[in-house]
Amino acid sequence: MNTTLHFPNEAAVIQYLRNYPELKTEYYEEKGITKAVAELAAERFANSNKVEAGVKLGTALLIYDLQKGIDGFTGKPLPDLGKLGLPPMVWTQISTATEEALINCAHSITKR
Repeated sequence: MNTTLHFPNEAAVIQYLRNYPELKTEYYEEKGITKAVAELAAERFANSNKVEAGVKLGTALLIYDLQKGIDGFTGKPLPDLGKLGLPPMVWTQISTATEEALINCAHSITKR
């Protein structure tokens, strides 16, 4: 059974992701990864309801867009994190951490 995840407002999502341990590393902070991921995730997930599969797909698209530097939905420019030249394994780690953070964010709000 798919449980619906309820996401809080944009500010709460940004705060949660920016403080999530796997995203709040010195390296990610220094390279602007944490900020870019948190802000785009908040824009796409805040004040919404999604099933877990939607979070997984949404996270994959979010990371892809940041790697390319273009919002796949609007065509607007995003921080071009692809220019960092990170290996695929690091992008997988960022994607996994973002997905976990988003799911935990929704669960933490639901428990209140």
